[in-house]
Amino acid sequence: MTRVVVIGAGNGAGAHLRALRELDCAVTAVVTGHPERRAAALAVFPGAHVDWPATEALERGADLAVIASPANTHLELVREAAARGIDVVVEKPLEVRLDRAEELVRVARDAGIGLAVCLQHRTKPAGRALRALVDSGALGTFTGGSVSVPWWRPASYFAEPGRGTYARDGGGVLITQAIHTLDLLLWVLGAPVRVRAECGRATQPMEAEDTVTGVLDYGGGRLVPVYATLAAYPGRDEELTVSGTAGTAYLCGAELLRFPTPGAEPEVVTAGDAASTAVDPSAMPTSWHRALLADAIDAFREGREPLASGPSALSTQRVVAAMYESARTGDWV
Repeated sequence: MTRVVVIGAGNGAGAHLRALRELDCAVTAVVTGHPERRAAALAVFPGAHVDWPATEALERGADLAVIASPANTHLELVREAAARGIDVVVEKPLEVRLDRAEELVRVARDAGIGLAVCLQHRTKPAGRALRALVDSGALGTFTGGSVSVPWWRPASYFAEPGRGTYARDGGGVLITQAIHTLDLLLWVLGAPVRVRAECGRATQPMEAEDTVTGVLDYGGGRLVPVYATLAAYPGRDEELTVSGTAGTAYLCGAELLRFPTPGAEPEVVTAGDAASTAVDPSAMPTSWHRALLADAIDAFREGREPLASGPSALSTQRVVAAMYESARTGDWV
């Protein structure tokens, strides 16, 4: 049985705890100093220790640490886990800045521990089906696509100290929310040649951007527009398209459609789970986290790269960082 320490018990930890229970893992400790979150964690794993700080939990011994604390704590926590030979699954993003994300991946590599990142949209049926569809050549030669994340968050979401700040989160909607859909596109298509972006804050009470728009340039006239916001009341499911010379794939939430020829009825590739995080982040289906964690545990045991490996997550964060740099300078990056 895999022994797990879960570090952090906020919004990101609930699905991890439920998934670990379904996987029959032994959560030996949860790290939180928040009384309500302590109670919520113990409701799932009554026998777990509740420690603060993380060092106490890691010193108890574990096979895996799930790091679901704020992004600016990830590097140091991975250092602590690596020093004890404990594999890690880190919530996205890897860290608040690209240099810290790169260092995190190096620390895990040099210590020889397993590293996976919680980019769970890669594991949802629609995400896997999209990757398989593109890899099979069924869409023909890639011609373009699009990313749209028209989400909404109520003001209460930002009541947690530090949420939406550069120091704690590394940015706003792009690095915290839209990174999932952007990562799915990049996992399917690879990195663009260059990017251009603009960031703004329309309405949300946060330091960083609540809205971003940009373009991923894949060369040869192949442009992919990106739009993401937390100000699109009442919130709608994220959408992603990939077009080729033989058709278009359209992903909306957990559903994937394929349009094979002009005027033809779309083919339902997968209907998936109807749950949506467009408004409520806690509505994420546990099955996506369960698949990601199961793959990571198996990968670490077998000595292979997990589906959402550290280096692949770093590739996505490089695109995010380039978009932020473009928004800062006003230039293509």
